[in-house]
Amino acid sequence: MSSTQQGNRMPSPINRPTIADRTTTTTRTLFGDLGKAIAIACLSVGAFIAGLGLKIQIEPLADEQLPRVAQLIQRTNQFNCTTIRRAEGDIRQLLNRSEVLTVSVSDRFGDYGLTGVVIIEQKGSSLDVESFLLSCRVLGRGVEHRVVARLGELAQERKLEWVEIHFNPSPKNKPAFDFLQSIGEKFQQSLNGGYVFRFPATDASQVRFDPQSDEIEPAGLIQRQSSIVQSIQVTEGPAEARTTHTCPAPYVRHAALRRVLR
Repeated sequence: MSSTQQGNRMPSPINRPTIADRTTTTTRTLFGDLGKAIAIACLSVGAFIAGLGLKIQIEPLADEQLPRVAQLIQRTNQFNCTTIRRAEGDIRQLLNRSEVLTVSVSDRFGDYGLTGVVIIEQKGSSLDVESFLLSCRVLGRGVEHRVVARLGELAQERKLEWVEIHFNPSPKNKPAFDFLQSIGEKFQQSLNGGYVFRFPATDASQVRFDPQSDEIEPAGLIQRQSSIVQSIQVTEGPAEARTTHTCPAPYVRHAALRRVLR
């Protein structure tokens, strides 16, 4: 057979790239050395989180942060406890009676910047948390737990007895509700069609993220790898990519790993 004929000949099914081959190529292309590092870390959620080198800064609002804070308040839906929307002018007026805290996050893979906002006010013996919201990009790795713990510390520093976190249900903010229930269901009280989670300040200050309680079994890891590859193949278009990076439902099994690997 001539070389021309061989070149035009359809490849044998035996020699065609398999789905597994294409999957491996896609994974290597997208993740490179990061993919190898994550594969090793996937043996446990705890090991993965510990290896992130997570840094969380919770600080009073600075004037130059106001546009970003307003943007988060306007756009954050899924982890937003009350979904109260405010523009920059509204936030400035709010500062006359309330405090605005910002949450900035970074880890070994990058700086996520300002990704959270908390609005608090002292009322009697309570630290009242009127708004608590976080970008979906930083969920599932303990940021939300650290915010609650810091609120508990602030209450104790001010000799307050309670941290009261308000929650108003919306069509999209169930992830925030799931989180609050996971750390404080026994403190949940109905209030004006929503809820308030009334934590004793000491209990709030002791909230910790415990990823070790949800280890990954080998079979589950294989299934998770398959679903990760499928999500990569589906989200190649720009519009779909934006969909992929919106917040998957957090507080379900192995959420931290799924979010980062996607």
